[in-house]
Amino acid sequence: MPPRHGGVVVPARRRGRGRSRTTRGAVRGSRPRDRAPGRRSRPDGGRPTLEVRVTRTSTRRTLAAVLAPAALLAPAALVGAAAPASADVVLAAAAQQVSAQDEEFLVAAHQSNLAEIAAGEAAQAQATTDVVREHGALFIRDHTRLDQDVTALAEELGVELPDAPSEAQQASLADVTEESGSAFDEAWVAQQLTSHRQSLANGEEELAEGSDERVVALAGAAAPVITSHLEMLQHAAEELGVPGGADAGGAGLVATDGATPALATGLVAVGVVVAVAGGVALRRQRAAER
Repeated sequence: MPPRHGGVVVPARRRGRGRSRTTRGAVRGSRPRDRAPGRRSRPDGGRPTLEVRVTRTSTRRTLAAVLAPAALLAPAALVGAAAPASADVVLAAAAQQVSAQDEEFLVAAHQSNLAEIAAGEAAQAQATTDVVREHGALFIRDHTRLDQDVTALAEELGVELPDAPSEAQQASLADVTEESGSAFDEAWVAQQLTSHRQSLANGEEELAEGSDERVVALAGAAAPVITSHLEMLQHAAEELGVPGGADAGGAGLVATDGATPALATGLVAVGVVVAVAGGVALRRQRAAER
C-alpha cells in the first residue's frame, strides 16, 4: 500500500531511477560549475589553486616578445660600430690602388709648389728689381692654385703629403735669402730656373709613366703654367745677366730662338694634350689586352 500523508496517497518512486538520479546529482554537486578555468580544487577542500600550463606555443611567444626589441637595436649598433672601420678600409683600398710613380709625382709636385710659394714670398721681401718682385707675386698665385688641385687629388686617392718642402729645397732657398741687393735677385732667378726645370722633368715623367688618368691629367694641366714661368725666368736672366738663362735643360719644352713666349706656351699646351691623350689610349689598350 502506498503511504498516506494527511489522507493523500503519495505514489512511490522507482527505487532504481531515484537512486541513480540522487547519485548523479551528488557527483555533480561535488564539482562546482562556477570554477574559473585554470583553477584546480585542493584535495583538502580549501581554495582552488592556480594551474599554470606551460606549452611550446606560449614559450615561443614569450621568447619572441623578449627578443624583439633586441633584434631591432642590433642592426643599428652593428652599423654604428662598423662605420669607422669601413671608412678606414675604403681609404686603405684607395691608397693601395695608387702606383708608386703617381704617388711620387703628387709628393714632388706638392713640395715644389710649397718651395715656389716660399721663394715668391722671399722675392716680395728682399728683391731690388721690379721684375723679380713681379715674378715672385705671380709664382705665389699660380703655385697656390696648382697645389690646391694636387692636395685635393691626393686626399681623394689617400696619398699622404708632407707639410713642407724637401730639405734640399729649403737649403737652396736659404742660400738665396742670405744674399742681398742685386746678388739676391740674380741668385733668386738662377735658383728658380733650376727648380722650374726640375718640375717640368717631373711632369714629363708622369706623362710617360703615370698610371692613374687623374694624376696624369694633373701633370698635363700644370705643364703650361710651369713652362710660362720658365720662359719669364729666362727673359729675366737675360735682363739681369744671369748665366744659363737660355738653357732649357733636360725638359726641352721651351724655345727662345725666334719664337714668342705666347707661341711657345701654346705649342707646349698642344703637346701636353696630345701626350695625355696618347698615354690614356695606350693604357686602355694594355688593359684590354690583359
